[in-house]
Amino acid sequence: MNAPSMSPAIVLVAVLTGCGADPSAGDAGGAAVDASSLLDAGSDAGSDAGSDAGSDAGSDAGSDAGSDAGSDAGSDAGSDAGSALLFQCVSAVSGNELNPGMALSNDFWPGFRFEVPAGPDVTATSIGVNAQASAPGSIFAALVRLSGPGDAPDASDLSGPDVVLTVPVVLPGAPVSTTEAAAISARLAPGWYAAVFGTGAFGATLDRANVHSNAGAGGCESGSGAPFTIRQSDGRVIPQAATPHMSVSGVR
Repeated sequence: MNAPSMSPAIVLVAVLTGCGADPSAGDAGGAAVDASSLLDAGSDAGSDAGSDAGSDAGSDAGSDAGSDAGSDAGSDAGSDAGSALLFQCVSAVSGNELNPGMALSNDFWPGFRFEVPAGPDVTATSIGVNAQASAPGSIFAALVRLSGPGDAPDASDLSGPDVVLTVPVVLPGAPVSTTEAAAISARLAPGWYAAVFGTGAFGATLDRANVHSNAGAGGCESGSGAPFTIRQSDGRVIPQAATPHMSVSGVR
């Protein structure tokens, strides 16, 4: 009796089933998995690199923008600060208390004239004087608007509308002269002004002080002529052959 015949399809199934899984097939599957993992890693690396690059670029851009902003702000601040100006009769010198000078008291109010030159307005920031007082206390300083280099305050007691401001200036009380000033804020248009100092008014607590002369033959270096004293007893404005240090500072 002949053995029954098997169809080719059944033989093929038997071969595949009987032989089991081919080890090489497992390797191939593993290789496929590994390749997929590599693709994922490459994708992640590219994504991370792109993200890091974008982050770094954003950080650098922010840093540069901040740096530029800071630089611009510093430049603008410097520009806004303006140019410093000093109006004075003469510079103070050390040891001037040995020199003669001008009396400053309830009756004698010394001062000097100065000109704000043509151009934008000047913001006055301080007014001061080099003086010596035997005890601590304050004198007053006044800023007065004038019509020209030969003008004087409208009222000898500085009660007129030409007075821009008055402010106390504190003197320490010492055997030597010191330069003391008070902070102010006043807008000065181009033109002539006077700075006047005294006691007996505007809250001054001292009754006298001495304003000693400094170097020079007399008069103010600024071309504003001689300093002057306003005598309260008769209202006279008297030119003085002295070289006091009186000043007004400002910015333009």
